[in-house]
Amino acid sequence: MHTEKSMLKVNMFMTSYTMRMQMHMKMDVFSVPYVT
Repeated sequence: MHTEKSMLKVNMFMTSYTMRMQMHMKMDVFSVPYVT
């Protein structure tokens, strides 16, 4: 069960990381029209 817990931790990390990346991508996409 130890491996299961560690996998859960990794999964949480990856989820938060991908969400953050998606947020940055969205921000970049939205910021381009305003900058130009």
